[in-house]
Amino acid sequence: MLKRYIGVSLLAASLLGVGACKLDLLDNPNAVTTNNTDINYLLNSIELTYRDHFAGVGDSGMRLTRMLNQGSAIYDNAVSPGNYDGVWTTAYAGLLTDVKTLIPIAESRQLLVHAGIARTLRASTLVNLVDAFGDVPYTEAIDPTNFNPKTDGAHRFTRQRWPNSTKPSRIFRLRRARVLPAI
Repeated sequence: MLKRYIGVSLLAASLLGVGACKLDLLDNPNAVTTNNTDINYLLNSIELTYRDHFAGVGDSGMRLTRMLNQGSAIYDNAVSPGNYDGVWTTAYAGLLTDVKTLIPIAESRQLLVHAGIARTLRASTLVNLVDAFGDVPYTEAIDPTNFNPKTDGAHRFTRQRWPNSTKPSRIFRLRRARVLPAI
């Protein structure tokens, strides 16, 4: 009888405890969102990701041109498509996605140097990808609903054809001329 009384009491206490909990919490307090992001940390993350991307692209190119030991005497044994997975993932899942997030936030807060740095690193990343792979996706690339984006021709990334290609340099010139406030 005592075991039954303790069992019923524990069940009632647990139901009361669960019933008192608020279970409709939809926002993860640990998740970084555009509302709670620190733009300086996001820019630092972009810069560090670019470092990793550049090292990955540079390492592969240096091994193919024999500036570094490629680990094999035959090119077919030294290079496989899987070797470039890290470069591709770093560029699209990390750097370009963060740049797409940073630019509107920076422009809304009038942090034009942040936006200029992000645009410069985006342009350099895309040029690196074009140099390594040829035609790459860009206009449809950072869309979470599109799992098979079309590639843009490599000619799209030339200075004359790429929109806003001179925008970062204009921002940096304004900064040097002291038209923009110091950070």
